[in-house]
Amino acid sequence: MEKVEKIAKRLVQIQSDSDKSKVILYSAKFLKKLGGKVTVTRKEPRFLLARFGKPGGVLFAGHLDTVSSPRPPKKKPGIVSGGKLWGLGASDMKGGCAAVLAAAQRLRGKVPFAVAFTTDEETRMGGAALLAKNPLFKKAAAIVIPEPTNMLVATSEKGTLQLEVRIWGKTAHGSMPWFGKNAAQRMVQFLSHLEFLQNPEMHLPDGITVNLGILRAGTAANIVPDFASATLDVRYPPSLNPMVVVRRIKETLGGSGVKWEVTKLHEVAAFEFDVNCPEAQTFLRVADTRVAPVMYATEATRYASTGKPILVCGPGRPELAHQQDEFVDVFQLKKAEHAYTSFCLALMKGR
Repeated sequence: MEKVEKIAKRLVQIQSDSDKSKVILYSAKFLKKLGGKVTVTRKEPRFLLARFGKPGGVLFAGHLDTVSSPRPPKKKPGIVSGGKLWGLGASDMKGGCAAVLAAAQRLRGKVPFAVAFTTDEETRMGGAALLAKNPLFKKAAAIVIPEPTNMLVATSEKGTLQLEVRIWGKTAHGSMPWFGKNAAQRMVQFLSHLEFLQNPEMHLPDGITVNLGILRAGTAANIVPDFASATLDVRYPPSLNPMVVVRRIKETLGGSGVKWEVTKLHEVAAFEFDVNCPEAQTFLRVADTRVAPVMYATEATRYASTGKPILVCGPGRPELAHQQDEFVDVFQLKKAEHAYTSFCLALMKGR
């Protein structure tokens, strides 16, 4: 039986920001060795689905993909130092997936359960949308998503709305900028007037946040740019409508006298969890934990159509996600392994 930190180390060492085939094949091989009935898709979006026993047990649903790191990490991926396992994806969410694999070692042959791992959660969540239609999801006793929550159970998660703002100008020679209309300068002026980007209370879980993620303009220093674009990531709680941001953007641009366009690129709805249901109460008891909202979005919204209880709880600190020097505390990996094992045993007792 492999220790959870060893499994996590191996997952973190397998790069999965672009090529996800190696990490999904490693996980599939691991689950097959345990006796699981494993299916792996060959076409994008790639995912695996493993069943142990008859349908109707707890279903663990995680993702193995990571974002790309902007810079090389300071620490070698997979190294354990100071009680922490380091590497991109350690917290989001290979640590959680490792805890699921470790728990599978203890659960096989005792209770029915299933494992599903996707590889496009960081982009479009198409794998989760397909999995939600699978009979294993529709018959599951509960769905557990091991996203990093500091081992707290999520009460709600924010929705995601990604927008692209485009502004056009007029090109000219860089030595005579007065003959042109600088789209880059106009974009900077627009962004400076967007108060959502200046919100001093962006850390609050019940507010709307806007992140300027991508800014593009110009082709050369001696050319007045005639086009600029900004990609914005809007996060909103279930109680608020993200369209207030879209309206404010259009109002700001509408009075600017420039040619502009706002396009919706991607959206994931906000979600509230029923933490008072029997399944959630059982998890809270066996994991000896409490509840809290999370600031990010998960694949829970894709699985909501199943009508099954969904729990989001996993090892790792959410604020460390998407960083090249990401880490997860080893003690949380062990706690997650114990919580997932105990939850399955307790929930399936007597069924």
